[in-house]
Amino acid sequence: DLIFFDPPYDPISPTAGFTAFTPFPFGRDQQRELAETARQLVARGCHVIVAGRGRENLDTSLKAGAHEIVSALDGDIVEAVRRATGGRGADCVFEAGGKAETWTQSLAMARKGGRVCLFGGCAAGTVVPLDAHRVHYNQISLHGVFHHTPRYFKAAVDLLATGRVPVDLLVTRQIRLEDVPSYFLNNHDQS
Repeated sequence: DLIFFDPPYDPISPTAGFTAFTPFPFGRDQQRELAETARQLVARGCHVIVAGRGRENLDTSLKAGAHEIVSALDGDIVEAVRRATGGRGADCVFEAGGKAETWTQSLAMARKGGRVCLFGGCAAGTVVPLDAHRVHYNQISLHGVFHHTPRYFKAAVDLLATGRVPVDLLVTRQIRLEDVPSYFLNNHDQS
C-alpha cells in the first residue's frame, strides 16, 4: 500500500490562516502524532508520503520513517504524489487539513479503487465540489471520521502508556501544570 498524508500546515506568515479551520487544534503536537502514525504504517510495509509546508514537521515525518515528503511550497502536491506513484495515485489518503481544497486534492490523489479518509473536519456549511463520475467509476471509497471519541482516546493513552509510541517524536518539552493555560494561550497560532 502507498499512503499519503496531507495535514494542516504551519502558518508561514502572520496572515496565513490555513490551520484555523476548526475549534480543535492541529499544531505541532498533532503533527508529531501524525508522524508516529506514519512510522507505524512504515513498520507494516506501507510506502508513506507526507505533505506539508513546515520543514520541521516534514523532517519529523522522515525521522518517523516516511519514505518521501512533499512541500506545498514546491508546487502542486497532487502532481507530486502522482509522480511519486508512477502516475497511479495513492492507495490510501489521510486528509487532515479540513478545507474544501484539501478534500478535493485528496480525492484527486487517490488511485482507482483507493480510499480517502476525511479526518480534517470542515467548518459548518462548507461545500466540497466532487467529481462524482470519478468516485463512482473508479470505485474510490470516502470515509469521514471523527477523532475525539472515548475509544480512540483510550487507544492513544494505551499506546503511550505501553511505550509502543516513541514519545521522543511527540514530546518536545515539559511544562508545569499551572502553566498549561498560558501555554495554550501563547501557542494558539500553531493549531
